[in-house]
Parts: sequence; C-alpha cells; structure tokens
Amino acid sequence: MPGTPPPPPDWGDPAFNRGLPENAPREPFEPAPPAARRSRRRWVLPALLGALLAGVATGGYFLFLAGPDDPRPAATNLLDRINDGRFDSLEQELCSANRAKLLQQLEQLSAGEFDLNLGEISARGDSATVRVTGTYSAGSASYRVDQSLGLRWEDGRWRLCDLAR
Repeated sequence: MPGTPPPPPDWGDPAFNRGLPENAPREPFEPAPPAARRSRRRWVLPALLGALLAGVATGGYFLFLAGPDDPRPAATNLLDRINDGRFDSLEQELCSANRAKLLQQLEQLSAGEFDLNLGEISARGDSATVRVTGTYSAGSASYRVDQSLGLRWEDGRWRLCDLAR
C-alpha cells in the first residue's frame, strides 16, 4: 500500500548485529550516563570580582572625576539662612581656610536684617562666584547690597569662603 510507513526494525534480527558471534550474550540497551555537569564555581568567583571592580570604578568616577555639582542649591541655602537671621547655623557652611574671619564678619552683620536675592552664578573648577543684591537694615539705616560671594568646593560640598569678592 503506497504512502504507509515501513514497519519498525526488528532489533533482534541478526542483520542488525553483524560482526557479533551468534552465541554472544546480548546486553540490554542502557543509555550513557549523563555528562558530568560543569561546576558553577568556575564562573562565580570571576563574576563576583568583575562586579566588585565595576562598583569600585563607578564609585571612583563619582568621587574623583565627576567634580563639583551645581553651586546654586548651596547658594540658595546660604541666602535663606542669612535672610532668616540664622547666622549661628552657618558655621558648618564656611570653608576651613577663612572660617574664623567669616565667623567674625557674620557676627557683626547679625545685628541687622537682610533681604537678599540670588543673582548670577559662575563656577570654574572648585570655586564659584555668586552675585547677591538686596538690602541690609541696621537700626534706622538701610543699605543697598550689590556684591559677590565666593564659594569653594570643599569636602564634597560648596562652602562660603569669601563675603566680598
């Protein structure tokens, strides 16, 4: 009958066992044992080392090469504290090189009231200049303020380093 598949082979037929003596014991077919699995430990250590090195490289980039961020938020924070008369909270925002001088100047200025506005900001490397305008009132006198403040990138943040630049 055309189109019907041939019958399955007879595995016991001697034609399939050529070269074997007829009285040779026939062993039942056993599948080969599974191949030994490769240990995952081989790639775990290199993968962990690679991840560690990538983390160190990323952290090093941001720590050493990324440089200072935008000084505007730090300048805004400084002006808000000065306008609110919170001069005692500024000590942590002062650069270490001029801290004593700046504390003395801020103590003198704390006798009056400020109404300052943030102007143009220019930054170059680890220093920035912030233009400040507004008024300073002490007693019955009022003075116009139009000057630049100097900021310096120190210990991972912008700090006030000069009141009159």
